[in-house]
Amino acid sequence: MDRQSIVTHELLELAASVAKQHHVSLECLLGGRRYGNVSLARAHFLYEAKDRIGSYAHTARVVGMDHTSVMAAYERWAKCVGDVGFLAPRKRGPRAA
Repeated sequence: MDRQSIVTHELLELAASVAKQHHVSLECLLGGRRYGNVSLARAHFLYEAKDRIGSYAHTARVVGMDHTSVMAAYERWAKCVGDVGFLAPRKRGPRAA
């Protein structure tokens, strides 16, 4: 089995587990519906997937989404579980007058 197949298989198992936890079907989780419960389950899945894969761009490619959608979902779920350490305010330099 090549690396891509292993990652895809692991993500499908993860998706099935998250779908079961949130009481939604796997088809809904991986589909495009934006109902609240499905959207939250998808955010949970993308949070876990990004943590396993390590990059927003790679996660997005594997699941067939845009990386900004993965970022938004990651941040949404992180706020739900209280993991806001990555959201530390950015330091800005002095403004040019």
